[in-house]
Formats: sequence, C-alpha cells, structure tokens
Amino acid sequence: MAMNFDTLVTAQELRTLLIPHGSAHPTPDQPPHRPVLLDCGFDLAQPQAGAQAHAHGHLPGARYVHLDTDLSGTKTGRNGRHPLPDRGTMAAAAGAWGIGPGVQVIAYDNQGGPYAARAWWLLRWLGHDHVAVLDGGQAAWLASGGALTTAADLPAARAPYPEAPPAMPSIDADGLLAALSQLCVLDARPGERFRGEVEPLDAVAGHIPGATLRFFKDNLQADGRFKPAADLRAEFNALTAGHGNVVHQCGSGVTACHNLLAMTHAGLPGSRLYPGSWSEWCSEPARPVARGAAVAPPKGAGKGELPHWSYEGGQAGPESWGRLQAEFSKCSVGTRQSPIDIRDGIKVQLDPVLFDYRPSSFRVVDNGHTVQVNVGTGNSIEVLGRRYELVQFHFHRPSEERINGRQFDMVVHMVHKDLDGRLAVVAVLLERGGAQPVLQQVWNNLPLEKGEEVPAKTPLDLNALLPSERSYYTYMGSLTTPPCSEGVLWMVMKNPVPVSADQIGIFARLYPMNARPVQSAAGRLIKESN
Repeated sequence: MAMNFDTLVTAQELRTLLIPHGSAHPTPDQPPHRPVLLDCGFDLAQPQAGAQAHAHGHLPGARYVHLDTDLSGTKTGRNGRHPLPDRGTMAAAAGAWGIGPGVQVIAYDNQGGPYAARAWWLLRWLGHDHVAVLDGGQAAWLASGGALTTAADLPAARAPYPEAPPAMPSIDADGLLAALSQLCVLDARPGERFRGEVEPLDAVAGHIPGATLRFFKDNLQADGRFKPAADLRAEFNALTAGHGNVVHQCGSGVTACHNLLAMTHAGLPGSRLYPGSWSEWCSEPARPVARGAAVAPPKGAGKGELPHWSYEGGQAGPESWGRLQAEFSKCSVGTRQSPIDIRDGIKVQLDPVLFDYRPSSFRVVDNGHTVQVNVGTGNSIEVLGRRYELVQFHFHRPSEERINGRQFDMVVHMVHKDLDGRLAVVAVLLERGGAQPVLQQVWNNLPLEKGEEVPAKTPLDLNALLPSERSYYTYMGSLTTPPCSEGVLWMVMKNPVPVSADQIGIFARLYPMNARPVQSAAGRLIKESN
C-alpha cells in the first residue's frame, strides 16, 4: 500500500516515490499517481534567482513555482507583501501543475524550507492532504546520492482542483486585533526585526504587541533538516504554555508557514496563519506597534535573537557587521554599498524628482540607533517613471554621505518603497544655520524611552524639509545599516538645508555619532543634475 506524506518526507523516501511507474520491480510504497515536485527556491533580494537556479539544475520532474507570481495574490499596498492568492486562481494553478485529489506533492527549496512550507500551507488550505516538504531540501537530496537535471519532464495538466472548504485556518488583521489579548502569537522573523532595531523590508519596525519570538530557523538542525518531532513539540509547548489559540505570523506570511509546519509535524496541529503578517499590520497607522526585547526562548529552543550591532568599534562595529550574522554578509562582501563619497558625477539632464508630500500624521520612535519618524499614508515621489511611497525618515550625525570629501553636520534619509518592494532613498543634507521647523516638530515629540513610539497631535508637512532647489546626485547603493541590502536607488539633494546649532545639539545628546563609514564607490556610475 502506498505511503502518503503530509508534513515532511526524507530524501530516501522521495527516491522510493520516484521509482518510474511501469518498473519491472515496483515497490508497495510506490504511489498510484506520479508525484508532483515543486521547486520553490527563492531569494527576497533577487526575485529571479530561484528560477535561474532551477534552470541550472533541479530534482527530476520538478516544476518551478515563484513566490511572487505563483504562491501569492495581487498586492494593494495594504494587504502585505505576499497576500494569499484567490482560491479559484490557486485551484486552477494546482490543476495546471498536475495536482489532483490523491496525488502526492513534494515541495522543496534550498533555503531551509520557508518557501516550500508556503506551498505546503497553500495546498493544504486548498483542501489537498497529500503534500509534504522535502526535509533538508535540495542539499539533502544531493547528499542522499540524488542527481539534478535540466530536463523539463513535467506531469500532465489536470482540471482545476475541486472546490473544498479551507483545510488550514487563518485569521485576518481585524480578527487578530479584536482578539489579541486572547491569542498566542508567534513571530517567525529574526530577533533584530522583531525588536524593531532594523527593518529592511517593511514600512515600520517592531512587532505585534504581545507576540513571542520564534525565529523559523530555530526549527532546524545544523545540517538544515528539521529537529526531531519530540524536540519541536517540547520547544513549542514551552513557548505557547499549552495555549490552544496559536496564531503564526512573520513579515509577509511566508516563514510563518515554516513554524506552522514544524508544529504540525510535532503533533501540534490546528494553529492559524495570519497571512498579511507584519507587512500588512504595519501598513495601517492605527494598529498598535511594540518594540524592544523579544521574549527569551526556553533553554534548548535555539537562538532567535540576532547579535546586536553598533556604530562603535570592536566586535559589533561597522567593520564587523558582516560577521555578526549570515543575513548581514552584504555588509562585508557587497559591491554596491552605501554611503559613498560622491565625486566625479556625470552631469546630465536628470528627470526631476516629483515630490507629492502632504500634511500627514506621524509617530516618532527612538529605535536604539537613530530617531525614526513613521509617517501616515499619502506621501510619495515619482522618479524614472516609478512611484514610491514614503514609509519613514530618520537621521544620522554627521552625514553619512560626503560630497567631494565634505561631510555635513547631519543628514535625513527619507525611505520610500514601491509596490514591488523596491527602495528609493532621498538624502537631504543638513548644515548649521537657522532653525528648521520640521525638525523642531519632530524634536517636540521625542519619546522619553527607547523603543517607545509617540504619536504626534498635529500633522507634519515634509515639503518644508526639502531644499527649494532640488537638483541631485543619483546612484545605486544599499541600506546603510544591517543587513546592508543592495539594489537601493539613492538620490542625494545637492543643496543642504539649514538647521540650528541647538537642534543639532539635541540629536547629539542622543546619538553623538551614528554614521556608517564611507564605502568604496567601486567604479559605480554617479549622475548629477546639470
């Protein structure tokens, strides 16, 4: 009788499943239908990397499915970075992939399982029982003696998957907010994002109030395979204290599926997914935000907290950022890092940056590295034919960027993001002069404690923070704080804005120096407005 797998499958078990149908020596474990293999490999920083890796080699018979286009729905800017697809669309896709009732599906990736777990959850949600994740992913397959192929040998398409009630429960933002005090919320993101010390992807840093940290990689052993079910059960029981109302979330509803898979494999089924997760939650300024230390995991539960980083020298300083955590590696090995000393720009007729800033609500937070201002919706820029919405701005002293070697008293970085998650930062240099009204309005709302967020009573008009003459330099760079992600469009205003000595002094009392050292320009093209 054929075995069915509904959580994890080992590489050796998969090899048995893949014995060709019609073999002279079939085994009792061979399924009645050809298994469907889904290669879910993905890289948030390079969305096409997974498809490219698949083209260079994949498990025999595997089909590539893309997180953004196959495993997510349409983004509105308010429903998270990876919203659930429409059930009808998902049913049609499953059928096109060769999936029907009774067909065993195996999902895999080479990133520890989060993207495969997303496919697992979606197919279970659709009503399909026989779906499992390859434990250890592609690396385990190769270690077992399996080979990769570039051939496209795919199962035949079927009709759309039959309609069935959702087999995996979920909860939306309103339901979560209404019942927050009665729920046990587990956050699958790294500790540094949970605490709100860094936020490379979403509009606001922090976490849902009352949530507990469970970094998804804590489900894995050193070899990339899941921990034994008994160990996972003990760890999750310690985190949830037997709470029967568990909700999983992360940044966009992907790595949360890894925790949900781990609990199900550990014999703890029934928890819910919040699909919109942090990216949806923080898109609405009225929803509460918490920051600060995560709840410590129990002994033996792993180390979800990321190492702390700082601007001071030593083991946590800028020279060491890339060694603190694998996710920070770009800080050391990236070739398009920021800030830079802007020199030898090519003078061209640059399109103007079209600012569409309006009086908006705002909240001020001291995140432990700078003063950050989270703004309400409705502020955006348009540049090179693309529209980016302002999500936050923050300050550095002295300026991180230099112009022909000159460093300024301060700089404000205005961080914008488009619907595809691409970042564009406008840098406004600040130099000693007269008082700056927007800066003063921010200082008037400084929180008394780090991690505390203060909502302002009066709106902020950011037009008053921009120079009157808006020529600029532009280049491609990175975030200037860990994880130093690249692919950021920078626009540095050429003309500084005056701020008073007292205003500089207020920030200096909090952060005497919070500027990353200048990075190598590495031959990058820098354009400059005529």
